[in-house]
Amino acid sequence: MSNFFKIKNIQIYNSKVINEIKISEIADIHISHLIIKRKLDKITSYINEFNPDYVCIPGDLLDYLNILEEKEYFEMLTKWLTSLASFRPVLISLGSHDMGIQVSKIINERGWIESNYYEFFKELEMKVPNLYVLDNKNYQDDKILVSGYTQTFEYCYSSEDVAPTLMDEDLKKQDFILKAPINKPACMLVHDPIHLTSPKVKQHFENYDILFSGHMHNAMVPPIIDELWKSNKGFIKPNKSLIAPNSRGIVPIDIEGKIVYLIVTGGIVKVQETAPKILQPVNNLYPSCIDNIVLTPNIECLKPKVKSYYKF
Repeated sequence: MSNFFKIKNIQIYNSKVINEIKISEIADIHISHLIIKRKLDKITSYINEFNPDYVCIPGDLLDYLNILEEKEYFEMLTKWLTSLASFRPVLISLGSHDMGIQVSKIINERGWIESNYYEFFKELEMKVPNLYVLDNKNYQDDKILVSGYTQTFEYCYSSEDVAPTLMDEDLKKQDFILKAPINKPACMLVHDPIHLTSPKVKQHFENYDILFSGHMHNAMVPPIIDELWKSNKGFIKPNKSLIAPNSRGIVPIDIEGKIVYLIVTGGIVKVQETAPKILQPVNNLYPSCIDNIVLTPNIECLKPKVKSYYKF
């Protein structure tokens, strides 16, 4: 597992903001035997340096639900989240790995079945003060609204040609999604960003300002190329296919003339434990990513401003 981080500072203008709102975004922690306490402590330390008002985690907190049958890892996770949530709300949406139990490869080609995941996350929310699991629901206070959308298990393991239709049909059923603009910044956590620019999908997010996603693991773009190649594309999708759209950085989505910004964070882990073991040492070559976002009333940030640096 790599021991270095890429910290990205992002400033985005928002007309509904009076005082700046600071948000740290991380994703794809993939709690497993690959993750050690020291790694989690570093994440907390770097986030505390930024001192955000909120921490958003758009999915794949876990690598597989079975890991929490081991008491050591359940305690490590709850203690870390308790520390992270000591000074601000921590808002989590669910990703494909959060919903699944890995079993025999006989079940399907990836060896996954859907689990009774909501029982665990309900328990986790009760154990950790200031933690909010947004499984198709909203968090709201006097400064912000944050929604969390759980993409269906069927969507997560569907083919590319039917995935947008599956997502569109499911979104039509959800009553927590904003149906009209509100007078405070509105954000959405949704794990997989690949189809968020699809015409039939993006229409559901017209009343949001920011979409936070993960899932892509920066599409495995190496650090040097990541700095030089100014694109939202990447090399490899999580399903192993090549050339991935909406893979990294900030993607402006035009929804009937309104720009909604999609921010795709690069992930804490690049190659998780459930991937082939031969690939796991690749983690040492890639940084873990933390995105620090400031929603600001400063009109100079009408075009988002981004500065990145590395910590070793």
